[in-house]
Amino acid sequence: LVQILGPVLIVFSVWEDKTNYLRDPLRTWERLSAANIFCTSRTKNDWATILMGVMFLFFVITQLLNSASDELSDARKNSRLSPIDNVWSLVGPFVNAWCVVWNIAALPILFWNFETASQVVLGALGVLFVYTLDDLTGTAGALLRTSDFEYQRGICWHYALLSQCPVRLEDVVNPDATSAKDFWQITLNNTGLLVARDANAKGPPTELSPTRIAPLAEESTEQTPLVGSEKRQSWQPDPKGLPSFDQLKVRVRFSEDGPSYRLPSYHSMVQVMVWQAVVGTLKVLQVLLPPLFFIVNKPCK
Repeated sequence: LVQILGPVLIVFSVWEDKTNYLRDPLRTWERLSAANIFCTSRTKNDWATILMGVMFLFFVITQLLNSASDELSDARKNSRLSPIDNVWSLVGPFVNAWCVVWNIAALPILFWNFETASQVVLGALGVLFVYTLDDLTGTAGALLRTSDFEYQRGICWHYALLSQCPVRLEDVVNPDATSAKDFWQITLNNTGLLVARDANAKGPPTELSPTRIAPLAEESTEQTPLVGSEKRQSWQPDPKGLPSFDQLKVRVRFSEDGPSYRLPSYHSMVQVMVWQAVVGTLKVLQVLLPPLFFIVNKPCK
């Protein structure tokens, strides 16, 4: 709640101030000139405040950009995990994105209102504090701190194991078993896991057993590999036709009659697109906002 309302209330609290030069952009544009930008009537305190504002604008935007880039990486990784609570997996990232957008909107308006360099420092730290309020450890977690290669390798192993795990346990049970030694009948071919059959069945087993992870039916066939990567080490084979990690789309289910889940899910893909937009915007503002703050500042007295 604090992260949702806090930055918005900051903007509203200073919006009507005379130092909010965004409130009347035409008037602000009319007074822009070299003489007004490099005004000689400003005091040392004014210049110190302006220069400190420029530096801390760049610093805060860089911090938010790094955090947003981490959120983007985490969103891509979370999209490959087994199904989790959709509500909280959506609320958390979107609250953070909302907080970033409003903090960026508040920065120049807030800094224009400050009269001393020390106020700029405290204001910048306050903005960052509101954004990191829900991050008690300062990081998303040990799992998401792994490198992209390590994470992709782990997910591929996870997918590979679940792709051979049957949905129906009876598919790997020998119907003619007379002892514990003969209980399991696990048969694999180059296509996948095969359904167990009794001794009277003729010919080799051919029926595929449904597994807990499988390629999406509308995009893949039973021959579609479940693992692949565009970046490979020199010791890894590079067979043609394997999908990249980003192209890998699977269906997950844990029981025959239970629900099935798509990975990556549609809501996680929306989450990734939101963070891509935020990261792109921050990269632009990182370059434009500090000089804009320097140019559009306290008018000459």
